[in-house]
Amino acid sequence: MSKKKKVNIQLVDVDVVMFLSRDDYHKYLHKKGVYDVEMYSDGVCTSLVKGTKFKLVIGIEVGKHKPLEIKGLIVHELSHAITLLFQEYGFHDDELRSYLLQFLYMEFIGWVDDKY
Repeated sequence: MSKKKKVNIQLVDVDVVMFLSRDDYHKYLHKKGVYDVEMYSDGVCTSLVKGTKFKLVIGIEVGKHKPLEIKGLIVHELSHAITLLFQEYGFHDDELRSYLLQFLYMEFIGWVDDKY
C-alpha cells in the first residue's frame, strides 16, 4: 500500500497529496526543498507553489488514533486545504466548497479505510 495518495482537482489542476504519518509528510516536503514547516499537532495542511503550479500537502499522524478519529482529522485538514485553495484562486462559493470537500473526502477515505 502506498505511503501517499494524490488527488487532482481538475477544475484548477491542483494536486492534493496526503500522508498518514509525520515522517512521510516531512520526507516529502524535504524532497521539495521545504524545511521550515513543522507538524505541531496530529494534522497539518501546507500549500506549495513552484512556478505557476500550486499544490496542497496534508499530513495526518494516525498512529494513536481510532478509525473514526482519523476520519475526523482528514475532514479537518481537507477543510484547511479548501480554504487555502479558495484563497489562492479567489473562490467564494459555499456550494463549490461543499462539493470539493465531498469529492476530496470520497477520494481519500477509501485509501484510508483500506489501511485502517
